Parts: sequence; structure tokens; C-alpha cells
Amino acid sequence: MYIWAHPSSVIEPMDALFFQSLLRYVSNVTTGKAKLDPFQIMTTQHASATALVWFPRATWLGPLRWWVPWKIQGAFAWVGGLMGYTPVIETYVDREDWEGYVGGKKKA
Repeated sequence: MYIWAHPSSVIEPMDALFFQSLLRYVSNVTTGKAKLDPFQIMTTQHASATALVWFPRATWLGPLRWWVPWKIQGAFAWVGGLMGYTPVIETYVDREDWEGYVGGKKKA
């Protein structure tokens, strides 16, 4: 699978660290090395400014198809933030990169 992202006008751009930690986490969950944590997934998903669309063929729901999942995801991400979760997962990035990530967030 090939993923290419080039964000430029977002507050916290998704960079290599974001995808590295996300893909390693998903890989470990898939292989049973890590347990799926909905708060971590929703925190990471919310940072990407995307949400799932529920009932895609129910066009009569209009924007509720994405608005409701966005709000639920936001609530999970908010609670995840209170629990100390970040979009980049410390376990899956190098120590130097993690310190740069945390240091960059504190300066902002």
C-alpha cells in the first residue's frame, strides 16, 4: 500500500511521525501485539481532521452522516487528550523524534 499526504494549511500537519506511529500501531493491533484502544484511535483520527461517514447511502440524512460521527469522534479525542493520549504514539517513534515532537508542541 502506498500512502502520500502533503498537508500544508493545517494547524498540526500530519507528518512522517504521525503516519509511522499510526501504521505501526495498526499493524501491532492486527497481529495481536497491541490491544485496540478506541481513545487512541479516535485521538489520532481526529487529528487528521477526518471522520467516517455513517450510512453513506442514506442521502436523506444529509450532513448528519458525517456530523454525528465527527462529534462522537471529537468527544472520544477530548477524553483521550485528558487521559494523556496524543496523535503520535511514543512507543512507535524514536526517542529523539518523540522529544522533538513533545518539545514542538510545548512551544506552540
